[in-house]
Amino acid sequence: FLHGEGIVGFSLFTMWLSNLITLPLLSCLFQAKWYLIDGQGAWRWASVSAVGWTLVAIYALLTIGLLLLMFRFVRTWSGLMWDPVSLADLISIIQRSNILHDFEQSETLPNVGESLDPRFLRLGYWKLSNRADIFYGIGEVDAPVRTPSLHRKEKNLQMQSHGLSRVSFDIEQHGLAEKEEYYQHLYSPAIRYRWIPWFLRDGFVILWTLIICALFIAFVLVSFIHGAIKDGFPPRLPTLPSTGAFSSSNFCYSFVPAFIGNVLFLAWQPIDVYFRALQPFAALASPTGARAEQSLLLSYPSCFPFQVTLVAILNKHYKVAWISFMSTVSAAIPILAGGMFIALYHPSDGTILISALMPAFYAIVAFCALYMVSFLCIWPRRCRRLPHDISTLADQMSFLYQSPLLADKILREPRSKADLVTRLVVAPPGDREHSMYGFGIYVGRDGKEHLGIDRFDRPGRADMLITTGYLR
Repeated sequence: FLHGEGIVGFSLFTMWLSNLITLPLLSCLFQAKWYLIDGQGAWRWASVSAVGWTLVAIYALLTIGLLLLMFRFVRTWSGLMWDPVSLADLISIIQRSNILHDFEQSETLPNVGESLDPRFLRLGYWKLSNRADIFYGIGEVDAPVRTPSLHRKEKNLQMQSHGLSRVSFDIEQHGLAEKEEYYQHLYSPAIRYRWIPWFLRDGFVILWTLIICALFIAFVLVSFIHGAIKDGFPPRLPTLPSTGAFSSSNFCYSFVPAFIGNVLFLAWQPIDVYFRALQPFAALASPTGARAEQSLLLSYPSCFPFQVTLVAILNKHYKVAWISFMSTVSAAIPILAGGMFIALYHPSDGTILISALMPAFYAIVAFCALYMVSFLCIWPRRCRRLPHDISTLADQMSFLYQSPLLADKILREPRSKADLVTRLVVAPPGDREHSMYGFGIYVGRDGKEHLGIDRFDRPGRADMLITTGYLR
């Protein structure tokens, strides 16, 4: 809404609303009601009118939102050659962009967007006034080129080959020797490992873990002490259904557990998204670099459920595999919780008790135990911390604007995604068997040092410096 995309904002709102309360409402849509048929009493399942019409309204909003969203994108060209789902795709889009100069020294800023001037950008095919070739990418119309040439002069090549010769591998000594603030930030662990989502900061991770562990222990104790669940418990609410088939006790003990379970399910999704998106950077932060298939070409955020788990296991990214697996499996918690309790009449003592379906109850205890244990795995290691957020294209471009990868002849203007993958995987002539890439301090196309993504090693210069020091 704030960016003038009312249709997209409305669609996202309807999706959020449906995700939050649709499943809990579905769990209490039908209630058992006593009917008198042909002089004989019989139990029949009846739909709760209030719940039913609420679901109709929510589904109507969701349908309208999805239709508007579909019309919004069906009549619009994306301008993309293929789906940009990885860092490698971004490289092919910004190779010859004329806005890269705006990102100078932005890799160490806490907020890249605030440092950029507002301007209108376009994505498509471009042609320079003094050259006949046509290229594809992001750029600004009628703006100076102001981008390093794709063909470096010998002088600049010499600057690149000796650029890291003055690097001191002792970060503390380098901080004392370097007077400029930018270079101090480049080598500062406090800047390099500054950013992480607020919900995964150390204090919050400890808080979430303690809360989940306390809730699980309380849930188990209350459930099993004196057979509270197995023997049933008084509803403490009216149980007889109304003319609209609404029963206060059945609604409460279906909606509330399902709603709590749905909140737990939805709370796990941002964690899953974070670990999926940050895995390429975590792989690139390895002291020995990473292959393109396990870093630049990763597309975990765009993968389907369970597909992420399988691909992550094959790439030996076990933390991402488990967290993504739990993001899908935890959907069983609200499903089981919504149908676990029901009010039953016990003729032996003439009372109505809330009884539980014990197989479903034992299953939900097992899923909750897995959910609790999984919180012990979400502590982000230092390799998943970055100088700033990566939620926008500008944030990611700040780590690439001076990368020699943009001028690499092997990666020059790929024509398809398969072409790009082939070029990234195949090593340059005379290089090692596989190309390795890293996230660290490299010598940029301007001959100066920068923090970002490049080949881990290049002939004629020292390897990329990937810092792994500890915060003090």
